[in-house]
Amino acid sequence: MSLRGRSEPLPDELQSLLDAMLEADPAKRPRMSVIGERFAWWARRRIPDLSGLFIGLGFWIAYGLLALGTDIIKQLGLPDLTTAPLSVTLFLVVLNIFPLAIFGTAMYQILLLIIQRNRLRAVIVLTMLALMLLVALLGWIPSLFAGYPFTHF
Repeated sequence: MSLRGRSEPLPDELQSLLDAMLEADPAKRPRMSVIGERFAWWARRRIPDLSGLFIGLGFWIAYGLLALGTDIIKQLGLPDLTTAPLSVTLFLVVLNIFPLAIFGTAMYQILLLIIQRNRLRAVIVLTMLALMLLVALLGWIPSLFAGYPFTHF
């Protein structure tokens, strides 16, 4: 049995329960207590997917750490990068990769929207990225993207 009008199949646990309930022989059908327990178990399992929120927060945290690192390195007053320690050079590499990571993540989330998979996560991630970029453009947080690619401070 399948429900008409649904664009996606039922989960296997729910489909097997419905099939058992529609058994032709009444003796083979599950008892009401079993049906209630299985529905309750299935409902408890359906926890909302918050992965999009965690991905977006990860970008916000990374943005904040990169902004803090940029301020710290500016205070070091290095004349050029040839005398900079390896940690500063590695920081610049990460700083240059960050806009590419944002772009790649945004493109992947748009692809998920197009193919209609994980749409809620895609919308949450895109919203958080757009909000981060808007806040940076408004100047409420330091702009990391001025002067990209970063070769000096």
